[in-house]
Amino acid sequence: MQGQLATRTAQRSCCGKGAPCSHPQPTAPLFRPIHPTLATSTTNTSWIARAEPDSNNFVSGPISVNTSNLAAPDPVTAASEPKATRPIDRSKGLWTRCDKCGVILYIKHLKEHHHICYSCNFHLKMSSQERIAHLIDPGTWRPLDETLSPCDPLEFADMKNYTDRIREAQAKTGLQDGVRTGTGLLHGIPVALGVMEFGFMGGSMGSVVGEKLTRLIEYATQEGLALMIICTSGGARMQEGIMSLMQMAKISAALHVHQNVAKLLYISILTSPTTGGVTASFGMLGDVIIAEPQAMIGFAGRRVIEQTLQEQLPDDFQTAESPAGPWAAGPCGTALFPQGRPFRDDWLL
Repeated sequence: MQGQLATRTAQRSCCGKGAPCSHPQPTAPLFRPIHPTLATSTTNTSWIARAEPDSNNFVSGPISVNTSNLAAPDPVTAASEPKATRPIDRSKGLWTRCDKCGVILYIKHLKEHHHICYSCNFHLKMSSQERIAHLIDPGTWRPLDETLSPCDPLEFADMKNYTDRIREAQAKTGLQDGVRTGTGLLHGIPVALGVMEFGFMGGSMGSVVGEKLTRLIEYATQEGLALMIICTSGGARMQEGIMSLMQMAKISAALHVHQNVAKLLYISILTSPTTGGVTASFGMLGDVIIAEPQAMIGFAGRRVIEQTLQEQLPDDFQTAESPAGPWAAGPCGTALFPQGRPFRDDWLL
């Protein structure tokens, strides 16, 4: 038809009925795509659909296109354009997973349940601040030696400098090192309390941790206070070498004076995990030793022992309830947390 676009049609099956239909179908595209070389050349002759002068018909033929005037995108304009961003994960910080049974736990309900899994009753990790708030009477906590900060005597560096690791841990926890020490009242009874912070480099014991605990013990001895230390640690801090190992002897010597000379009480509370140099020193020296149920307590790691002995260890190996665990080494005062309840001092009063 004159003045309108002519289209060749063919009888095809477009309705999915398996038989030809009467709908007009284009047998060839009306517009040819621009040749790929047009994008790299400043002047190209390429096939493109164009309108014939003084005509309403479209024809296909060669034309000359000049692309030299096409400028690159303005960096300022490009920067101002909105970029596609990942959607915000609003569930972050709301949920966690039980380390024992793998059940997904709502953090708000978990805190109300004292960080005890309401599926398997496993005691999850608590921060040092949460443990202090749980044990000490409100308004009676008095911290000690908060300004002590670690140094880097060996200028240690592995994949990252030791000083960088310290700064990251300090920013993460708000602490100078991996333990809080201070005094307070438990049901009106004055006590000296030390709480290790696993979030600070795995609760590892360095020179500052050893110094703060030693000062706490000496203060408790001087003031005639009962002493409690809540342990959670991966052991001595390797980045400080022999300086960290010396803390085992220093703390143990201070405890000897507190327990055997001053005849004062020391209660050791073992939470999961308590391993390495902490287990080999003050963790096992308490007059009363209390452990969380199913807490991992040991010296060397499970894999190290298996490789040394060349045998498979039982699943409950190095747990508080294990018959081959720390309690089998000799007589010691032990107490396990009642099911579904965290430690509270009234069990000992």
